[in-house]
Amino acid sequence: MYIIWIEKHIHTLTDYMDESLVKESAVTTRNSICESYYPYTDMKESDREDLACPYKINCAGSTFLTIPYRSHRRRHDFYLQYMLGGELNVVLPQGERILHPGEMILYYPRTHIVYTNRTRETSYLWLHYTGSDAESLTNRCNLPSHTILSVGLGDKLHGNFRLLFRELMLKQSHWQDESNAHLIRILTDFARAVHLRGSGGKSVYPAQLSASLLWMHAHFHEKFPLNILSNMENLSESRYRALFTHWTGMPPSEYLSTLRIRRACELFLTTEMSVSAVAEECGYPDPLYFSRIFKKKMGVSPRAYKHN
Repeated sequence: MYIIWIEKHIHTLTDYMDESLVKESAVTTRNSICESYYPYTDMKESDREDLACPYKINCAGSTFLTIPYRSHRRRHDFYLQYMLGGELNVVLPQGERILHPGEMILYYPRTHIVYTNRTRETSYLWLHYTGSDAESLTNRCNLPSHTILSVGLGDKLHGNFRLLFRELMLKQSHWQDESNAHLIRILTDFARAVHLRGSGGKSVYPAQLSASLLWMHAHFHEKFPLNILSNMENLSESRYRALFTHWTGMPPSEYLSTLRIRRACELFLTTEMSVSAVAEECGYPDPLYFSRIFKKKMGVSPRAYKHN
């Protein structure tokens, strides 16, 4: 079921408003929009904790307010807000705080959700989710409850929500799986944004390694000297080796070997290729040398891995 509340249907927003605020804002009520997507026809499903599946979207949407609005409630699922415009005054354990555009906040199940809009025009995206693995996913993304996090404004973050809305609205084949994938993407992109902004915009690997790392992943089966990689980054071989080892935890030769053995494992699991054929495919023309490297990495011989 797909629901959009506009103009005359906006009275549903008054469920959590102070009556005095509603009376003062009767004229502007017509211009506020709450766009909501409910995956299930039973509205009771939109606020429940469901541990029967790993992830589940209870509802999601976008809100644009031009009226004084106050929410004070508790829910049984996770509730995420992502600010696009205006300001919200949120009540946190440490006191009242202001939620600005480019910031997000997450409320855990069965916690108090209290906020009011501070500006005449306020807009934000939101979603409610649950599931047996929802808490684990949220913790892995380091998204605490009742904490304002700066994630910035961008088409990618906004677009993730729109893709989710589309799945909830159209309900095409495998829409539940696609919706869950978008949920994971939303949370992980927020987690990355928090990390990048907290680290001054630095990625996991510095820019000096990006070109050579991408090249290694595409050409791991080829034989090449170290200076091929260091030249890509305009570094000396010694400087490149030191920088690479610092950021990846292993020297370039071991990293390359790891890529090759990972690919060998994939081929053993998904094809009927022989050990010598897999060795050749992964950049080892000598099957005996390949077997020694494989056993060192995996603890068993290629033949034993293939058959077990």
